[in-house]
Order: sequence, then C-alpha cells, then structure tokens
Amino acid sequence: MKHRIVVLMGAAALMISASAFAATKGQTDIELLQPAKVAGQELKAGEYRLTWEGEGQDVAVTFGKGKNKVETRARLVDRTSGEKGVVMKKNGDGGYHVTEIRLDKNKSLVLSAS
Repeated sequence: MKHRIVVLMGAAALMISASAFAATKGQTDIELLQPAKVAGQELKAGEYRLTWEGEGQDVAVTFGKGKNKVETRARLVDRTSGEKGVVMKKNGDGGYHVTEIRLDKNKSLVLSAS
C-alpha cells in the first residue's frame, strides 16, 4: 500500500512540473505609427520587439527598443478573425494608449489597464 501511494505522488509531481512548461512564449516585431502609452510610460513612434511569456489571464509582456524596455501584464485571448496589428485608444488628454496586440488571426494580447 505504501508503495502505491509513493508512485501516485511521483506521477502527480511529474504532471505538475510538465504543466509548468506548457506556458506560451513568443516574440514578434510591431510598429507604433504614433506615440502611445504602455503601462503609464510614453513610447515613441517606431519599431519595437514584443516578447511575451505566460498563458490565459497572466502573461508578462515586454516592449523593447534597444536598451529601453517597458513591461506590462496582459491576457492571451482567442480571436475568431482579425488582422495582425496594434490596437490603440484615445486618452482624455488627446494622446493614445495601447490596448491590444493582435498576434495573428487567432490570438491577441489584451493589455491590462494602465
């Protein structure tokens, strides 16, 4: 009986550690056509390397340009249609903030409110 419990606990530990490696990880290049805020920080218009890691409601996202990096949180969501691109909304002060990164026709990163 003791042997059976140890085997089951070992199998459960393997399943838990395997699921920890199932997180989504990726990178892509994006272009901001105009200045916009991300996580309260102003990003200039231009090309950025976007990297992300995590899944579901808890994804760490980094906008990088040279040595400058801005980190924020996002949700990875399924999309049924749409084009790759950056979605921005206008702020009350006339500027813009990034709300979503459409990675492809099926997935988007929806940024946390900043």
